[in-house]
Amino acid sequence: MESHKKPYVKLQFKITLLFFALLSLVSFTVSSMLASNIEKKAKTIASDYITSIPFLIDSSLDNYMMMENKGAIKELILNLQKDANILGIHILNRNGQISCILQDLNKFYSSDYLDLIKNNHNSKEGFTELTYAGKKYLSFSKPLMNEEKCQSCHNPSEGDVIGTLNINIDLSRLKELLSREVFEVRLFLYTADILLFIVLFFLIYILVIRPVRILENGMQAVAGNNLDIRTQITSNDEFGRMSILFNYMVYSLRKAFSTISSMHKNMLHNDRLMTMGTLTASISHEIKNPLNSIMINADIMTMKHPETKAYTDKILKDAERIRDIIDQTLKFSRVGNDKLECIDVADFIERIALYVERTLLKWADVPFETITDKNLGCIKATPVHIEQIFINILRNAVEAVEHKQGGKVTLTARLDGEFVEFDFIDNGEGIPQEAKQHLFTEYFTTKHNGTGLGLTIVKQLIENYGGTISFESVQGQGTIFRVRFPVVGECECAETLEKNTKA
Repeated sequence: MESHKKPYVKLQFKITLLFFALLSLVSFTVSSMLASNIEKKAKTIASDYITSIPFLIDSSLDNYMMMENKGAIKELILNLQKDANILGIHILNRNGQISCILQDLNKFYSSDYLDLIKNNHNSKEGFTELTYAGKKYLSFSKPLMNEEKCQSCHNPSEGDVIGTLNINIDLSRLKELLSREVFEVRLFLYTADILLFIVLFFLIYILVIRPVRILENGMQAVAGNNLDIRTQITSNDEFGRMSILFNYMVYSLRKAFSTISSMHKNMLHNDRLMTMGTLTASISHEIKNPLNSIMINADIMTMKHPETKAYTDKILKDAERIRDIIDQTLKFSRVGNDKLECIDVADFIERIALYVERTLLKWADVPFETITDKNLGCIKATPVHIEQIFINILRNAVEAVEHKQGGKVTLTARLDGEFVEFDFIDNGEGIPQEAKQHLFTEYFTTKHNGTGLGLTIVKQLIENYGGTISFESVQGQGTIFRVRFPVVGECECAETLEKNTKA
């Protein structure tokens, strides 16, 4: 079944389109409200406009009638009707006919219009909405009262109302003007929406999208195992905080990855040790039995046939070499399983010097010298391991000088603060430059018959007891291996001896 991925839509477009839609909705709502109120506003404007005209006409009628200047009244009406919003201003008699003083104005109006005015004549003051020629207009009527000042021309018998002032305003024109204004407002709002959309688009890119993209690129780099990546967002906001946290997360991942890698290497190393220990233990017994037989028979042959000593010595030397390899491999696979003891350094050096003379120097004519300070104190370790450390380093020193004219090996010991420091010095050919960085790597050796485990075991044993090992070597001049062990106090040494005695 195929998986259908949703199309990728950028956050920038989502946010800006959402805001644009909201702004457009607001603009549409506002313009719609304005459009829906056009007719009501047109009526309000027209009514306000109409109500301001009668006062002017009334005062003018009084003045002109008192002066019997009917022509001035006609001139006033004509001037007022020049307003584009006014369809007509009329003075009607009680029958709805245009007053005699304005009869000349009838030529400006159609008969249909005059009939409409007559048919809708109302002697009461108020507004009436009428339709003429497909257009709406607002008609205002105001009765002209037969006051005392008017009775010079009008008899009291004519009644209280002698006529009506009629004013007609074109509502359709006002609505058209207001609609045009609404259109302009709507156009302005939509133009503003588009400009805000563009501004918002770039603001979102600068303030949101760009920092998000930086974080996204950083995440992709981390997903590609690049743990050296760092994001640089300098803004003092949430994205700046996220950048700091992201960099800290990458640092933590790098640290965790380093720890996991180290643990994995240790696991592989321990797995190799277990495999090596299992294999060595399974074959060591089978090898040692015939090996012991070879060594015993070689000794017997030497006693019975002294003339074969040169050959039997070589047999014994190689047999001892095989036995040492087996012992080293077994010890390497079970480091750290022995009990700790308090070892007197001065006494230990005397014993190790005798051992070296009796074993390592048995086959090589190499001078060996020890130079030690007094009161070297004690170190806390397993004697067998310390012996293994010294023998391995001294064996390498002897092998480095045994074929050199004037070769010599020296062991020095001195106190250095809370540590006792041993120097294993030889004046051999030195260590090749390319071999120095691999010197403590397991299975690495520069010897034709070496196993590559000697110095690896030595370094592991020294570090297990809180010590350090380093070396200095100059080709053609020799090598110095420096080993440091922490010195234990007399009280601690005594407690250790007491525990071992009880055990």
